[in-house]
Amino acid sequence: LSFRNTFRKKGRLILTIFTLTIAGAVFIGVFNVRASMNHVMDQLMQHFLGDVTITFSQPYKIRKVERDLMNVRSVIGVEGWGGAGAEILDENDDLVTGLAIVAPPQDTQLLDVEIVAGRWLRPEDENVMVLSDTIYDFYPELQPGDTLNVEIGGSQEDEWEVVGVYSFVSMLGDPMAYANFETLADKIKLPNQASSFRIITMDAQGEALQALIQRINQQLEDQGYSVQSIQAGETQRESSATAVNTLVIFLLIMAILTAFVGSIGLMGTMSINVLERTREIGVMRTIGAVDAVVMQSVIVEGLVIGLITWIIAIGLSYPISSALLNIIGQAMAGSSFDLVFTFLGVFVWLGVVVMLSIIAS
Repeated sequence: LSFRNTFRKKGRLILTIFTLTIAGAVFIGVFNVRASMNHVMDQLMQHFLGDVTITFSQPYKIRKVERDLMNVRSVIGVEGWGGAGAEILDENDDLVTGLAIVAPPQDTQLLDVEIVAGRWLRPEDENVMVLSDTIYDFYPELQPGDTLNVEIGGSQEDEWEVVGVYSFVSMLGDPMAYANFETLADKIKLPNQASSFRIITMDAQGEALQALIQRINQQLEDQGYSVQSIQAGETQRESSATAVNTLVIFLLIMAILTAFVGSIGLMGTMSINVLERTREIGVMRTIGAVDAVVMQSVIVEGLVIGLITWIIAIGLSYPISSALLNIIGQAMAGSSFDLVFTFLGVFVWLGVVVMLSIIAS
């Protein structure tokens, strides 16, 4: 009886399904947007931070810093990173754009960049770089193997070969390039030295991480280093995610309000269906149907409608997720982000729609 009554008035059923389906698709889409934005933030943070990032006021020998920091409990890796400001010049030596060159160690464990063209750096590469795809804003036809005229630190001008291009976001301004540490260190005349170090730890969260930072700071003070800053990657990640989380909460509230309106529509539909079935319910009572049986037939009908909207919402959530993510990407970074689909939203919405269906029924 419940399944039959669900499809008895198809026009009414479609109208009832519409609002709940839209709410479900947006609800699932918000979870997908959140997962996609978290993925973007994780990809972005790896370019700038380790579990702990130490910046010194002056360069130090990498071997010495590694030796001193590896004596700190819970530190399992230390990487010295080089960096320099540069400019890309055209054939007339006019400025095209600024360029940030970063030089990680060859065996770094902190990078997993997404190469969109060409290849990554090799140990034997000299005057070779891998550029962020934001370079296409200035050189739309750039291909791996092309060369650019680069001036480092306002003094040394060289031809650099671009062997690869990696995915990045344009909201951070100038393009960013990766080069081999030894090459850049020679250019800026700081061989085997660095002022920025990234720490890999066993305890990268919460109180354990804060205690580790205190131990690192104490060790550096005892050894006489001039420390400019010590940053926890987790703290920076949470700070950067604040705006994203605010947006996600706003979208979730909108989806829940839409679901509430949809549940009112479902309640109205169920009321009309029951009023139209008073004789049928009377016959059921005369042949022994108790209150629980009558309630069950109505609740099952509401659940069937809710589950139909859930199934349709899963399919509709993909284009809605893509549209939301594209809007956010264009607003925040001027580029699109890759969509990450998560089943968390699917199952959370299943629980919500089941609850709403039972309450409405």
